[in-house]
Amino acid sequence: RGSLSGYGQHWYNSGEPTTGTFIVPVTGISWPTAQLTLSLANFSSDVCVQVIVYRPDGSIAFNTADTSGTYLTMANSSQWHNIHFANGKTGNYTVWYSIWSWTGSTPSSGRINCWIY
Repeated sequence: RGSLSGYGQHWYNSGEPTTGTFIVPVTGISWPTAQLTLSLANFSSDVCVQVIVYRPDGSIAFNTADTSGTYLTMANSSQWHNIHFANGKTGNYTVWYSIWSWTGSTPSSGRINCWIY
C-alpha cells in the first residue's frame, strides 16, 4: 500500500503581497489516491483565502474555489480535512494562495497550513 507524508506552511504578514506560493515536500511511495488537509490560524474573522495545490508535475490536485465556490476562512477552517485527490505523487507540491478581506481592509496576519498524506 502507498504512503505519503508532507507538511508545509506560510506565515502571512499583514501588508505583504496577498498572493504567493509555498512548498510542501512529500516523501513516501506514490499512490493512485492521496489526501490533504488545509487549515488557517491567527487570521481575523473577515479574511478569506483561496488555495490551489499543484502536484510535482504541475497539474492541479485541489482548488478550494472548485468546492462549491467556497474559500478558507477562520469560521470554516476545521472543515477542510481528509480531502481526497487522485494521483498522489512524491516530490514538491506547490501551494498557491490568494488572501483578501471581505470587508475591504488589509488582511490581518496569519498562517496557512497544508498536510498531504
